Amino acid sequence: MPALIGTSPAKLLAGEVPLSRLYAGTTLAWEQTIADPLAFVPAEDRPVVTYAAVGASVAPTIAGSPGWLREKRVGVAEGAAGAAQSSTAALDLTGSTRFAYPMLPAAVGHASNAGNYVQSNFKEGSTSSVQNARYLFPVDFMTDAPVVQIRLRAPSSSPLLGRVLINGLRMQRGSVASSGGDTIAAGNGYGAVLTFPDARTRRITIYGLNVQDGSFGGVAVGAGYSVWKPTSFGTIRLAVLGDSFTNGAGSFSAGGARAMETWPWELGLLLGTGMILQAGIGASGLMAPSDASAPLTVFRNRVPTIMSTNPTHVIVMPGRNDQNYTAGQEQAELEYVLDQIGTTPKRYVTRSSINGQAINAGISAGAASRGVPYLDLDTNAIPKIADGIHPTYPGHESIAAQMNTFMRSAGL
Repeated sequence: MPALIGTSPAKLLAGEVPLSRLYAGTTLAWEQTIADPLAFVPAEDRPVVTYAAVGASVAPTIAGSPGWLREKRVGVAEGAAGAAQSSTAALDLTGSTRFAYPMLPAAVGHASNAGNYVQSNFKEGSTSSVQNARYLFPVDFMTDAPVVQIRLRAPSSSPLLGRVLINGLRMQRGSVASSGGDTIAAGNGYGAVLTFPDARTRRITIYGLNVQDGSFGGVAVGAGYSVWKPTSFGTIRLAVLGDSFTNGAGSFSAGGARAMETWPWELGLLLGTGMILQAGIGASGLMAPSDASAPLTVFRNRVPTIMSTNPTHVIVMPGRNDQNYTAGQEQAELEYVLDQIGTTPKRYVTRSSINGQAINAGISAGAASRGVPYLDLDTNAIPKIADGIHPTYPGHESIAAQMNTFMRSAGL
């Protein structure tokens, strides 16, 4: 059997390493072979996803469940199964024995129901009326249960669950929705039920949970089963700073990509990491705010949040929205942003701008002046959605593949 990357099958089963970090062709203890990091969940680990309506104070719908295993809040103890949440404080990002939140900068009590759900913060300068760009909510946990229910508050009718990985392998190319045709009204509580073929230890990771912002309120399993926090997450902690080429546009069903379906997530799979921070805001740039009323949406204001997550690798992707500025202005601002990031994480620069734009010279010069590897991405060749501007989902896959090759050639 080919060697694992710094681990063993026993550690993998314990949740100490994602499957996507295995060498190609590795066979696990249960005879599952991983051909490549973009493989899909095999039948024995693939759940059926359905939604069940549950109010904020309603018990799980799993028969015999001892109750919700709630998220831990800052400053209070983690309650037993079925215990009511006693706090409206912010989410405790590190203190839970049940859940990890990979690269999540912060989450607070839900604006409309602070004691029952937590949601991620808006990216700097964004609001519900300006791009509505929140940091995506990830949740990561281990369980031995055959049925798992995730407690959520619907931000829209019939919401997407998010990008679901089981044992590090994705269920499908885009985000997962209910397979049962359920209709959940916006603002209502519901439980996303994952029904597996059998009971065995599995790792469940969801990015962009519940249409990005989480609105998360715990997990339930049946009597005699457990939920616990994974203990290892890989060595690469990837952050990407960008515009709508990073944050996405359109829907997967229409050929586009939502915020949890863009190239940073594909790149994470290729790099073998589940630690990803997607820090894109549509219509923003190094110089350009996404809206005249939202000056704080320029790139520099997201850097402190990015650095608070201790990234090991940071990619900066400017250009598309800065065409009204000079190459010199673009270079100076990129240098400022790279200096903000510092030299502790490995830095990379690419561009979202059209081939031949004057500011491209400023982007390449800014990267060169700071000794940062620069990928001169051929954006004109990237497949676009109907607007002719934004990448399709296959376009995002292409960007990820090119960036993966480039980072490895640069020594990663």
